Amino acid sequence: MDQPLFTNRKSGHLAIFSASIAVLFFLLCLLFLDQKNVFYATPLPLHTDFANGGPVSAFFYHLFIIMMVVFSGLITRFVRINRWVEFREASLFTFIGYLFLFMRTFILVFDTQSFSYILGTGIQILIAIVGMMFYLISFISNPKSHFIAFFMLLDILFYLASVLYSVFSSEFILPNFGTLLAGVANICLISFFFYWSLKKDALAKEKKDTLTK
Repeated sequence: MDQPLFTNRKSGHLAIFSASIAVLFFLLCLLFLDQKNVFYATPLPLHTDFANGGPVSAFFYHLFIIMMVVFSGLITRFVRINRWVEFREASLFTFIGYLFLFMRTFILVFDTQSFSYILGTGIQILIAIVGMMFYLISFISNPKSHFIAFFMLLDILFYLASVLYSVFSSEFILPNFGTLLAGVANICLISFFFYWSLKKDALAKEKKDTLTK
């Protein structure tokens, strides 16, 4: 898989910046969680409901969801503008998955025991897994990013394990702590890869400019 020379790098840099902001909001969400005393003493339960973890924590949680949508949207735009076809499906499905999570958080709010909630959650999980699988395939096809593919595979397995935990537990809450951690790992891996790609592109352009002088 050859990396194209980027004609527009701005959205890539903005995506990486938004990823760091998203991670910051997630950490602040944990910091101000009402269950923080439990968190510091023992591992935070996987079924923790962050949307109802206290007013300050819920505020940062909602900002975190928004920044995940912004990040995935910027990555999708970056891939489309620079015609990096290998990541077209991966970026698009990831953006749709986070957009669906945004809608479930702000618009399509249902009771956790209702059929609508379960159906919406199932659709979002399916889209998220498809997006991560496309990224995994793209990373595997590039020999220089096999180490990222390995961590992406671990992220997918952890995401699936967190989903199954919620499905078979007495409290069906998604996203839960495990799936949110998987989401944070997901945007960190993707942003690291694109940061690395942007650095390679900058070095290639610098070398090309040097040779043409």
